[in-house]
Amino acid sequence: MTLQEQIKIDFAEYCDEYKMLPNYVEVDVRFDDGDIAYSEIIALHEYDADVDPDDAIFFYCHGLKDLCALCESNNGGDFVIISCSGFSDQI
Repeated sequence: MTLQEQIKIDFAEYCDEYKMLPNYVEVDVRFDDGDIAYSEIIALHEYDADVDPDDAIFFYCHGLKDLCALCESNNGGDFVIISCSGFSDQI
């Protein structure tokens, strides 16, 4: 099973269990210029300075599809998601 498939399953399980969409996901990322993994929080919604001034958020994406795209090495960014620890509605 690919990481994208596992993320989709975990997302669906979260939605089924809590009857709501998650706002955040904890992931491990690896930057293109290194081999060390870092644990980070990704928001599953667009950045809104009036709502999300939290420095704990590493990256903002536009939902599940964009999150899964970040698992691909050619995602256009300088990092790739290498594992997913879980979804949450709060940081």
